[in-house]
Amino acid sequence: MFKSTLQTAFRSRSRWKLTSWLPTGDSIAREQSLLHLLSIGCSQRILIADLVSNYAEEHRGWYRRRLRQFAGRLKETNSLPDAIEQSPGIVSDHSAMAIRFGSQLGTLEQTFERLLEIDARSINTTQVLLRRAWIYGLLTALVFLAGVSFVNMFVFPVLNEIYEELGLQQIFVMIWDLTLWEATVAWLPLILLVVIVAAFVAWSSPSRRFLRRKFSLVNRRPKAWHTAQILQLLALTIKAGRPIESAVSSLARYHFDAATRAKLLLARNEMEQGEGPWQSLASAELISSDEAEALENSLSPATRMWTLAQLARQRQAAVTFRRENAASLVQPAITMAFAVIALLCTAAMFGTIAQLIAALS
Repeated sequence: MFKSTLQTAFRSRSRWKLTSWLPTGDSIAREQSLLHLLSIGCSQRILIADLVSNYAEEHRGWYRRRLRQFAGRLKETNSLPDAIEQSPGIVSDHSAMAIRFGSQLGTLEQTFERLLEIDARSINTTQVLLRRAWIYGLLTALVFLAGVSFVNMFVFPVLNEIYEELGLQQIFVMIWDLTLWEATVAWLPLILLVVIVAAFVAWSSPSRRFLRRKFSLVNRRPKAWHTAQILQLLALTIKAGRPIESAVSSLARYHFDAATRAKLLLARNEMEQGEGPWQSLASAELISSDEAEALENSLSPATRMWTLAQLARQRQAAVTFRRENAASLVQPAITMAFAVIALLCTAAMFGTIAQLIAALS
């Protein structure tokens, strides 16, 4: 009785909890923690809904609400894949598809093991680089906004009046600067509206998910990344002793990317026509002809499984390398943009002052 009363008291005072005020980590770390919890529940035959309900108390805000909704759907459906699909955003699209795939083929525990092998730090490198770049850009923009506003509101108008009294012609750099400033002031309400909407979309997880699903080019993974994930799941299929045809059929039904799903459907149809599984994947352009030949000529399932894992790792490494290189260029690009603005303002100010000195001397 005392224990239940104490638990109720602490739940009603959740604002006292340290985790209610501290950040709960990025999305990848949260997903890895949840997948680890689901893996324990499946392997130990524990009620997953109770685990998720208790885990929700360690978070705050929208993620806590989403975990509670997920726990409620687990109690209603008693099916982990269905509950995940009814709770969009609780895990990534790939994790949801992999869990459904493992449930269909009876390889759920192996699927969780594979998902938990992923190093969150290596995957999160691109997100960290982009987050640092945007924070740097925001802080620099605030400083630039204050400086440019002061110069254009108090310095340049005085210099302009002096120019008019002396009958001097303004230099072209100052004319450009004043024109851009007047246009910015005229469009300021629209600019603020766009900034507010963009900030809301960046902060709102449902908005980002809607844009990602509605417009396939928004935050879309490269084709090689989807292929690598498929090869990993096929390696799990061979390890569990399941037929490749069933695995491809399940992936063709549940894959979240439309273009990849169409290729899987083509490969499945080729298999139904009697073509071999690896040649069918090559015909669908999921693997190359040389890779299909290597898989076809593998001497044992263990060798084939190792080959699939190596092909998947190679594709993921190439995609990660390109994404990290692109993300590392964002901050220099922001720096160059602000450097151009600073150069324009400096040239306008010092050019104007130099012309005044030359006219008065």
